[in-house]
Amino acid sequence: MRLDFVSLFGLLIAIAGFTFAGLAPQWTAFGVLVMTTLVAIFFRSLFHPALFLGVALTFILLLGGLNLSNYRGSVSDETFAYILRCITILSGSASLVSLFTLSLKRRQPRKPLLPHWAIIASLLPAIAGVMWIVSTVGIPLFNPNARFAADPKALFLAEMGCATASLMALRYYMAGRFSAFDWLILAGVAVFLLIPGYRNWLIVAILVNIVGLVRMEALKVRVIPAAISLALALGFLGAMSEFRRAVSSELLTADQSMLQYKVQYLPSTLAQLHFGLRESIALTGRLIEEGIDFSGKTVFFADILTMLPGTRTSGGRILADAFGAVLKGGLTPGLVGVWTVEFGVTLCFAGFALCGAFAGTLWRLSGRGGRPEIAILYGYFSVNFLLLFHRGILKPSMVWVPLYFLIIVLLLRAMRPQRYSAMQPEMPPQTVAASAAGSKMLVTCGTLLPVALGWSRSVPGETR
Repeated sequence: MRLDFVSLFGLLIAIAGFTFAGLAPQWTAFGVLVMTTLVAIFFRSLFHPALFLGVALTFILLLGGLNLSNYRGSVSDETFAYILRCITILSGSASLVSLFTLSLKRRQPRKPLLPHWAIIASLLPAIAGVMWIVSTVGIPLFNPNARFAADPKALFLAEMGCATASLMALRYYMAGRFSAFDWLILAGVAVFLLIPGYRNWLIVAILVNIVGLVRMEALKVRVIPAAISLALALGFLGAMSEFRRAVSSELLTADQSMLQYKVQYLPSTLAQLHFGLRESIALTGRLIEEGIDFSGKTVFFADILTMLPGTRTSGGRILADAFGAVLKGGLTPGLVGVWTVEFGVTLCFAGFALCGAFAGTLWRLSGRGGRPEIAILYGYFSVNFLLLFHRGILKPSMVWVPLYFLIIVLLLRAMRPQRYSAMQPEMPPQTVAASAAGSKMLVTCGTLLPVALGWSRSVPGETR
């Protein structure tokens, strides 16, 4: 077992950040951000969990937590320091686990490609969901208010398209390139993810698979192109926020919001990003400092519980009753605030430590010699955790999309091991012929699972 210097430096930065968070929280966060970024660049390990999550979460905290405006009130130093400590606990535990966890010792050779029929079959739930949405409320991409009128079951099905994008990433890993038909499938997936009007779906799908491909060493990321891509992604999110304000009569326009909340000195796109990120940071402060409770209801698991039979209140509706709503959607309270109110400070710290340890374990298991689907699962966990940190409510799709992806992969591997698993012996020709037919049947049945789950959901609602 050799020492992993990336994990070592990540652990040292996390310890320093936790120690000095109470003295000068804003400057400590800035120092953590700079040092973590330099380590990631120097060791060319941009997606190591301690660095990727550490940089992203600290950036969210700085851009949203600094009192650059009076939007949602001010954020106290105590709240800022508390959130920073949670972030350093996460990155520290990820570093500690990846420092001592060995990666697998086998190398899996590339095998014949995932068949197009399986990839297209996996897209059927998304196609059904998008057709359902368009037939009932139109195209929410061009009418932001319409997405809140869309049936939650349809939205649940539509988001399953992210799993299809991940199957395409595995196909790229196996082939080393995309064919013209592959690009056509990807374009279709992108359209299906954009139509429901949730601006982060497509970016999440792209980022998840980039993280997985980089971890599989099928894709190399250079610092300058990565920085440009990040700037473009942030610009896209900010531009979508401006567009949303421009087409909605219930919201202030971008210029009006900047004047109202006194951020005229910031570029318009950056100001919109600040508003979006500040909401969760400021509401976390209110939850902790004002001791707001939710009348015995769970917010974190609320949307998951809506999948059970019966009528249940979604997390967005609970928050709308407590804080108000935007465009009929609940606000984003932030993971730190929700966990602190529901479980207490100690369990909140423990939760961040466990999440960091899990991310570090996936990182090591997905290294050279590991199975490629674990690398994709690491991408899902890390990117979804960023969303969860901001949102504060566990979405069903954060669980079911990666699970759906894994089911398809495992079914293909179980029924056609001579093609998709290097660890299985060759099978007799008769078994191969039988498994080929059984494979199509099982994968087709697997694609119906999200349909059944979506149909069983009760009125979950969505947060903004």
